[in-house]
Amino acid sequence: MTTLDQTTAALAEMKTVEGRADVDMETARQALEALAQRADAFSIESTQ
Repeated sequence: MTTLDQTTAALAEMKTVEGRADVDMETARQALEALAQRADAFSIESTQ
């Protein structure tokens, strides 16, 4: 969880240039969504 907290803080403090952030943030969002879907496979609750 510490790494997740650090990542969240870094994203909140990130400065971007107009016109470039849309693509970068969309790519990041897609990667986080894929990670969340994969993480569900490791959940103890999902195997019961």
